[in-house]
Amino acid sequence: MSESHSPVRRVIAIEFGLRESLKSEVHMSYQLYGQPDGEQHTTYYFWLIEHEQGPILVDTGFYPEGGERRKRQMNRHPVAALETLGVDAKDIRLVIMTHLHWDHAGNLLDFPNAEFVLAKSEREFWNSDLAKNKLFSAYFDPEAGRDLDILESEGRLRYFSGVAEPVPGVRVLEVGGHSPGQSIVEIDTRDGVLLLTSDAVHFNDTLEKRMPFCSMTDLPTGFEVFDMIESRLESGTYVDVVTGHDPVVATKYPPVDAERAPFAVVLSPKEAA
Repeated sequence: MSESHSPVRRVIAIEFGLRESLKSEVHMSYQLYGQPDGEQHTTYYFWLIEHEQGPILVDTGFYPEGGERRKRQMNRHPVAALETLGVDAKDIRLVIMTHLHWDHAGNLLDFPNAEFVLAKSEREFWNSDLAKNKLFSAYFDPEAGRDLDILESEGRLRYFSGVAEPVPGVRVLEVGGHSPGQSIVEIDTRDGVLLLTSDAVHFNDTLEKRMPFCSMTDLPTGFEVFDMIESRLESGTYVDVVTGHDPVVATKYPPVDAERAPFAVVLSPKEAA
């Protein structure tokens, strides 16, 4: 796809937090893979799509309080990161929510003019009694529930099932696996279709070695999602696949501004280092 035919100018990954742990703490049943344990760096991102209709966010990071409770390092508040990039939170008109886990669905009311797109199944699950079980509830912040209720009362939550195209050139696919309504985002760039997996694929090893994350609501579906993504990548449907938490993202791609904003990188396949 040529640049003139794409409504998307750039897609940017913004790093805002960090976790240091062991591989066995984040990969499900890690001992089964016969590999030595070691350090696992988890990087927290959200994503900015520079679209001809205005800036679009994919996820919104975590609430500072939620990060503190879990002893996660917040290097910069998402709103402050956007300001460094010259984007005012008030100018965000569309937020795509890939799922409602605590590290992807925070700071919701900091975007007062935005409409939020979310899989209906995801919202229904977190409103259900099943979500109160500890293995699920540990990944959801009560602040998000409160703010989602406010957004819904204001008519700013737009639900979808299956596939949605909220703006031309940006498609949101409900795939499940990690979370009941886990979604991935296909973006038509000048180089072809870029896939943001969010937490459908946490790390490169998740896909390459079939090592799912420690929290999966539907493990068989999660593996089916891995197969689908890999098949589309091999067939050329996707020119690049960007995983949700791998630290390599921050070094593989060129920074937006090495001096002013080294924490933000441009996800353009042709510009990848």
